[in-house]
Amino acid sequence: MQTGLRLAVAAVVTMLASQPALACRVTNELHLPDVKNADVVVVGRISEYEVIRDKGYYARLTVRVEEALIGDVKQTFTARWDNSTFALPDEMGQGPFLIALRAPSPETSANATMPKIFHHNPDLMTVLQSPCSPAFIFEIASDEAKITRDILALDQK
Repeated sequence: MQTGLRLAVAAVVTMLASQPALACRVTNELHLPDVKNADVVVVGRISEYEVIRDKGYYARLTVRVEEALIGDVKQTFTARWDNSTFALPDEMGQGPFLIALRAPSPETSANATMPKIFHHNPDLMTVLQSPCSPAFIFEIASDEAKITRDILALDQK
């Protein structure tokens, strides 16, 4: 009897240990006022999108800026998306999207809006995303994009 119980416990432990270390078991609610932590917020189109599976799991995307809402940014730039929900899409539409980003840093400290992640491309801005929450990449006609614009407008007054 005890052998069966030990095998069952070992099976459960093995199953849990085989899960990705940072995978989210519960998705946190999106907190739109977190956009105030962004260094750059743009409306733009994604011209290149690639999921990178070596040396980590992230996406690299090239953004063609149509409008800069916050921060100074080049007309076209490449950013990375370290998706904390482990649900990176294989493809992204062109947009336009409202995208909030954090400035490049070789290592970010964990906080409410960014997980602690070592960056293999420390010169790239990173899409703003709280751990286990949706990313700040919104279709321009979405309610989230409209509310985010309102939050930024109020914050600038």
